[in-house]
Amino acid sequence: MMFSPWYLLSATVCFLGCLWLLAAPNFSVLPRGEMRAASVCPRKCGLLGTARLTQSLAALLAAGVSEAKAWHLLAAQHAVAERVSRQLASGGQAAVALREEPHAGRALGAALELSCTAGISRSGILARIAAQLRALDDAERARQAAFAGPRATARLLALLPVAALGLGYLLGGSPLVFLFGSSLGLFCLLSGVSCYLAGTFWIFRLLLAAARPQPGNDPALTLELLAAVLDTGAAVPAALTIVGRVLQEDSLTKAGRSLRLGLSPETACQHLPAELASALALSLAAGANTGDLLRSAARDALSLRSREAEGAAARLGVRLVVPLGLLLLPAFVALGIVPTVASLITDVRW
Repeated sequence: MMFSPWYLLSATVCFLGCLWLLAAPNFSVLPRGEMRAASVCPRKCGLLGTARLTQSLAALLAAGVSEAKAWHLLAAQHAVAERVSRQLASGGQAAVALREEPHAGRALGAALELSCTAGISRSGILARIAAQLRALDDAERARQAAFAGPRATARLLALLPVAALGLGYLLGGSPLVFLFGSSLGLFCLLSGVSCYLAGTFWIFRLLLAAARPQPGNDPALTLELLAAVLDTGAAVPAALTIVGRVLQEDSLTKAGRSLRLGLSPETACQHLPAELASALALSLAAGANTGDLLRSAARDALSLRSREAEGAAARLGVRLVVPLGLLLLPAFVALGIVPTVASLITDVRW
């Protein structure tokens, strides 16, 4: 029997949709991005790799090794260190080279730049940044673990209509013959594929919206850098300005400028993260150093992030029921149940 171009086009779309599901990163249950790259190749620095690099650099600098030699020694173990070492060999600066790295690398560069501009001990601030990066890595792994269940559920739900075809053959039917060999079968095929693709796209959007990482500089790292500057005795407006310039964060720079102009802490810090604004407002009102308050706020922010990820994963598991009931189950019926029952009743054979 000859198949029309419409039959072949529908089969091709269905086949490509299955391949996309198997390869789609948002259906993966494994950590992605920097963490996944670091697990495949140790030279690729994710959060944990950058933490190890930062800790090693702090130890070498504390031992009296020059910065250029320290980067050269670390170049064999870390790709980031290799790029920085080449930059230093050509007369550049480490902080400039690290600006092009992901946010963990930029935090390392910011720490080095602050050690020069604010007079902070390089080994001390690097050790604290390394500890903060390890805490961020733990929080990110907790977030990935929280979403592993919903991602696995989404993949199984998306493959359900495709598995219906195989189930039909196991039951002795010929669902493909019915789908490609009759007008009713063509209607079931087109409606089933349409529901299938719409359902998987809906699931994809739900996963993307729920598991999207926070853009920009991490608030916990920003809080740690501000605390390090405040420990040197700098005033809050000056610390905000210095860190804002180093991180290229306009909200911090504007807040520091507003405080110098005499605006109230609530007005000046209204665009800052809540944990940072509250700590700074308390410090300005009491005239006390906020370094410890900022570090405590950073720990609370990481803990809150893990709890929010668990809550978002739980809500996602409930929301996945909607595309399942409205689209994937009709696709399962149209592509599996109806063709199997029809082929068994009519006893169709190739």
